[in-house]
Amino acid sequence: MARDNFKKGDITKLSQRVALRCSNPDCRVPTAAPGETELGVNSIGVAAHIHAASPGGPRYDPSMTSFERGSISNAIWLCSNCSIIIDRDEARYTAKLLKEWKVKAEKTAIREQGTKLPSQEDAINLTTMALTGHPQKLLTKAISNVHTATARAIESSDPRFEVITHFKDGQTVYEYHAKEDVTFNFEVKGEEGVEILRKMFEEGHDAKLPAKYFDTKGFNFPGGSPDKPEYVEIRKDGIEAIHRIWLIDPESKVTEQFNDVHGKAYFGTKAMRFEGAACSGLFAFSYTRPVLNTGENSSFNISINFALWEGKDVRKLPYFNKMKSFFDSIFHGAELHTSLEIDGDTAFKANTEKMSKEPEFSNVDSILVFIDKVRLISEKLNHKILYKQNCFHPEEEVLEIYDAASILSGVLVSHEESLKSNSKISLILDCEGPEAIDKMKIGSSTDLRIEEEGRVLNIFDEEVSLPNKITYIKSVYLNSLDDLKKAKKGSEVSFECLPAKGHKIEYEYKLNE
Repeated sequence: MARDNFKKGDITKLSQRVALRCSNPDCRVPTAAPGETELGVNSIGVAAHIHAASPGGPRYDPSMTSFERGSISNAIWLCSNCSIIIDRDEARYTAKLLKEWKVKAEKTAIREQGTKLPSQEDAINLTTMALTGHPQKLLTKAISNVHTATARAIESSDPRFEVITHFKDGQTVYEYHAKEDVTFNFEVKGEEGVEILRKMFEEGHDAKLPAKYFDTKGFNFPGGSPDKPEYVEIRKDGIEAIHRIWLIDPESKVTEQFNDVHGKAYFGTKAMRFEGAACSGLFAFSYTRPVLNTGENSSFNISINFALWEGKDVRKLPYFNKMKSFFDSIFHGAELHTSLEIDGDTAFKANTEKMSKEPEFSNVDSILVFIDKVRLISEKLNHKILYKQNCFHPEEEVLEIYDAASILSGVLVSHEESLKSNSKISLILDCEGPEAIDKMKIGSSTDLRIEEEGRVLNIFDEEVSLPNKITYIKSVYLNSLDDLKKAKKGSEVSFECLPAKGHKIEYEYKLNE
């Protein structure tokens, strides 16, 4: 089958028209690589003649002009295998049949234009779904697409609203945001419902009403009311606001600036409330106060979202040092000052001196102090410890962790004036009693070095092994509680340590061994 009189441009146009696929409908040889894209194709096809270009060739038509023989209308795209088979059986593969193939192939090419050919993985996934009834791949956007489609369908029934739908806490939530003023009447039933609504109007709170308390009058939600709603929530529009926070030491008058808290102010007829956060949502700040200056005190709510630290290395907790410094300053008497700014103007200023006495503050401060001890242990031992929020430590474990942190920081030292009772120790004699009396300088002041095997601490449900602990007892008199003269080598003898001048007890861990 002669092909040499097709121009390169004509062959390219022909291949594009038939999508690089053999025009023979019975062909099973691929003419493009599986998973091909528009940017890269591996082709084994050829542009062939329906009527041969020269006498003696398959299906030669002497009535055709040279131009007609070389035009695209006389061309058909075939794979190399089919082109040979067709040329060898001219009686079976007539020109009429080939022209029918060409028309069908070009219609298919137009229909599939821009569509990626199925890859081998697509075929496997399709077969898996057919056999199991379940898709092989998770369609990650399927749920969000359903919500988007639902929202658009609802919006089409009333373009005055923007509708947002999502799934939260086991329930589907429909949010209706009015694009313009929409007036409607509703009735709230029951004392509980009325109280919820009162707080919304007077104090600026959102109103979350059980659906049984809420009934609209002469108004239908766009798209129709949701079936069996659990709650109807009316949210107040808040105003973007910033709370600036700083601490002042009452004695030194040194000011410590804290991060600005970004949030919203919500106004009612009698009170306003503010809700905001700082430090990437870790620090939360909120309160409710009278709109008019009536002299009433307001309470600030400050909290830390410890859940944001869950599973993180305690040595790398974000904003920990800032949180610890802030709460330490208040614990030691610093005054908290704050001002609310809306559109650059100061709405009001406030301060308080009693935050350290609040139970909630003490609880947060205690947690930070405990985490700080754990961080020190983790750093000194180079042991990775992950923070775990809901983890209970008995008092005994907490004291052990505090002691370990104090020893590692070199501050756990007991002096004579701090001792409530004399220490008692037990020793295994490595010689006979009389010799031990002389060797241990019984009756004279002496120093002792005692090494104990390291313990295992439970920190956030993780076992942390401590190195051996060394206790230095300096300047003591050893008073034998047993008859040392009769003691034998290898026997255990108890002693009481009587403080001498300069007495102290020091502790350390053998970190280098």
